[in-house]
Amino acid sequence: MISDVGAVKMKEEENTYYIIFTQTVYDVTQDSASVASTAVFSTATSNLTPLGAFIHTFKGMHAQLADQLNKAGQEK
Repeated sequence: MISDVGAVKMKEEENTYYIIFTQTVYDVTQDSASVASTAVFSTATSNLTPLGAFIHTFKGMHAQLADQLNKAGQEK
């Protein structure tokens, strides 16, 4: 699993940023690797502090990952 965090400043709005998390889960074998799933989560800081937006987005990412892992475990 590879996660990435980024922020983009909105030029049109003062003190507004988008906090973006990207998460990619890979299915890896000895001979190859392929993307099993990708998810993107984002939140604007227009109504949250940057830290609040970070935490909100992280919680969404964590809930998505837990759901994916739970479903994968049920399929086996």
